[in-house]
Amino acid sequence: MEKEQVLAERRLRMERDGVAGLQDVALQIGLPQRSKGGDEAVCAIAIAGLEEDMPPARGRDFLDALVKAARTLRQYCRTPPEGIRLFYLGDPPDDRDPYEGGSLDSGLLADHEKQFEDVHRRGWELLVERKILMQEGGSDERREVVLQVGHPYWLSELQAATCPIVLSSGSGHEIEHRYGRDPFAALCRAVRAINDRFKRPQRGRFFFWPDGEPYLGDHSYDTPLPFKRDPREMPGNWQVIAERSLLMERDGDPTRRQITIRIGRPYWCEKREESHCPMQIEGLSPYMPAAPGDDSFAALIYALDFFNMIYVRRNMGMRFFWPDGTPYDSEPLDRQPAK
Repeated sequence: MEKEQVLAERRLRMERDGVAGLQDVALQIGLPQRSKGGDEAVCAIAIAGLEEDMPPARGRDFLDALVKAARTLRQYCRTPPEGIRLFYLGDPPDDRDPYEGGSLDSGLLADHEKQFEDVHRRGWELLVERKILMQEGGSDERREVVLQVGHPYWLSELQAATCPIVLSSGSGHEIEHRYGRDPFAALCRAVRAINDRFKRPQRGRFFFWPDGEPYLGDHSYDTPLPFKRDPREMPGNWQVIAERSLLMERDGDPTRRQITIRIGRPYWCEKREESHCPMQIEGLSPYMPAAPGDDSFAALIYALDFFNMIYVRRNMGMRFFWPDGTPYDSEPLDRQPAK
């Protein structure tokens, strides 16, 4: 596979009957693309140094093709051809650790899940709230919405504090967070963010005080102070490799809203100690830390499995559907590849 076509790679060592010493091989997943007929997505896969001409993985969309590519390679490594043994890349004696598909590191998973759940935890406490009116473009109706600020709390994994901001209405909740070096700073930035948001017109929506006066916040001269994040994991700064749109329904609200899952190209961190894969779930998660991994292959696998692992397999009061209304089923990477 040409280097520029490789999306993710994992280097391994191979021992083959009748051949002296260990040879270098690499699991490779290519960039997904449409088939010649355009009716399906295809994703090239290879094991450089061993299986250069493997049949490509095929799926209904790019995300599906990537999942099936990862699933096929992992299954190959768990049951390699007779006479072939695969090992993790390392120095002796670690170069004799068998590689059997590389399940996700449980400690890394637990740390990242806790970080994600802390940022999005449902049990945040209300600090203050304000009732205002909202009018959406094309409608003369003004309906009541509630602007809420939660108690700031610590995120030990990020070494920072966060403060939730919520715009609540009968049709759902819009939640975002602001961060700071301590809870006081996070709260200050949340207030500044609210004022900055409402001091200018918002596309398709207008806000008013209950007496009908335009709502422009309290201190429109304030400007938000940004929380520093790696710019490579922020939406708009990375190339979207695969995306999928679904419909989401919450408990107590039959309205189905569209969400879009996006996966980017993995990249190495500055010291090349681990790789990160940017991801986004538009319409559901405003803050998405990049998926971590020991290499680009592991980071990509984590990103591909994240939505199913966090939302689909857990009872979080949500249900998901394909755009045609068909219930969306989980697609675990450990499922056996279709023959």
